[in-house]
Amino acid sequence: TAEAYVSKVGKEITNNPQLIVSKIAKLGFGIKHFAGEVHYNCEGWLEKNANKVSDDITNCIRDSDLTIWKEESAQEPQQPPHEESPQRRAGGKGGSASVSSEFRSCLQALMTKISAREPHFIRCIKPNAAKVPRKMESKAVLEQLLFSGVLAMVKIRQQGYAYRLLINEFCLTYRCIFQGNDSKTMKLEASQDKCNKLFKAAIVEQPGSSNHRELCDLMLKSLPDCLREVLGESCKVDMAHFAVGKRKIFIKSEAFQALEKARRFILQIAVKKVQRTLRGRWLRRSIVDKKALWGDIRRLLALQSMGSSAPADTARSLSGSTWEGDSCLSHFGSLEAMQE
Repeated sequence: TAEAYVSKVGKEITNNPQLIVSKIAKLGFGIKHFAGEVHYNCEGWLEKNANKVSDDITNCIRDSDLTIWKEESAQEPQQPPHEESPQRRAGGKGGSASVSSEFRSCLQALMTKISAREPHFIRCIKPNAAKVPRKMESKAVLEQLLFSGVLAMVKIRQQGYAYRLLINEFCLTYRCIFQGNDSKTMKLEASQDKCNKLFKAAIVEQPGSSNHRELCDLMLKSLPDCLREVLGESCKVDMAHFAVGKRKIFIKSEAFQALEKARRFILQIAVKKVQRTLRGRWLRRSIVDKKALWGDIRRLLALQSMGSSAPADTARSLSGSTWEGDSCLSHFGSLEAMQE
């Protein structure tokens, strides 16, 4: 009976902290699932489980002309009418399959197929209950992420080493942090020649070499001080935020964000240096060209003020002076245009 089933559940798992014993409902109990508490009403459970598949339905499916029903019925073992079931021979109740037994057999067949393959599961999130495009319900999406355990998994991953990089990739990516504002000096506990040698080896050699590990150890020793120098004293990154393996270095989320922030800051300084150098060179060249142009203009105006036209050799010499690739005379056309 249902009362006996509930009593048996209470006796078997009475010490389990996930069990909730209902003091009001005699035919019920509760379970503390991940998503919350769920209460079950056991009234009619045994009758539902004993609900056998009708023989008329089974025969109708077996005699159907549809191919899919024929294939489905062919997979089920057929028991001769005169043969007694093992349960009946053993003195048990009935020999026909119940809904629960059918479910267990189908589940066992499914697990056999899954075990024989390499499944890849995709977690789907429904953006809205109406299943319409271009509509997102934030509350529904958040509930799905919460109940499916995605948020808990992300939180656990953040508390651990969330980022994993190859050792040589780590050394080459964050080398700029140790150079700081001076690209010629490495702020490591080693000589400059040794640092350059190790960095060259990190580019050529395969990941996991001894040079990579030695360089990584040197970088990690000086990393907290370099980060505080770049980001300020508020940076609390220390050696506990890193773990070095044979080929990879494991980084916690807080330390990775600090590394990326320091790297962007150093790269911005380097970009400004490049821009400053290129713009200074362009301005110096333009000033030199303008000085040559104004020299030609002054000489031409001096010739005109004397009331004489420019001699042929003077004009030829002036036409040879250039301003951004064009001659001064060809640019203005005539002395009158230059004066205007």
